[in-house]
Amino acid sequence: MTDHERKEIIRCLIDKITVDVNEQRNEGTIYWNSGLVEPFRLYRRSSKWILAKELHQQGCNTREILERLRQGQTSTEQAFMIHPETLYKWFKRLRLTPHNKPSWLKPLQDEAIQLRDQGKTCREISGLFNSRGLKTHTGIPWSARLIFNLTSSVPRKPDPLLEVQRILTTP
Repeated sequence: MTDHERKEIIRCLIDKITVDVNEQRNEGTIYWNSGLVEPFRLYRRSSKWILAKELHQQGCNTREILERLRQGQTSTEQAFMIHPETLYKWFKRLRLTPHNKPSWLKPLQDEAIQLRDQGKTCREISGLFNSRGLKTHTGIPWSARLIFNLTSSVPRKPDPLLEVQRILTTP
């Protein structure tokens, strides 16, 4: 099948397309002959850094952002490749600091903190994570020290009984 024949088939399927063009993006709507109405949004070449900013706000690190941009896992499903240095320039322009931990680590950190607040030790939490087959972002099994490092950035919630005791013993 030639390109001309493909275009003829598409012309038979689409009723009309409306497009609104501005400096940053092209927005429009495809009206199919079947009655389906499908909106679309495409960022222009000079504004693709907005997609990287959206991924950064979702907590993705640099490697994840580059991979998602390459695979088209963005809000507009646009796929494109950029050099890592270009991404760092975009971060500088947007005044963002790159995340150094992968986005999937945050739910694990929250779970570890919740287990810690329930009274579990770091050794018990690491055993639980390892029994589920979870690995660290470097690919090694969890240890008590790694769990401590993961949870130590968030302060412990004060124990209500210790707080009552402190109030009662303070003159």
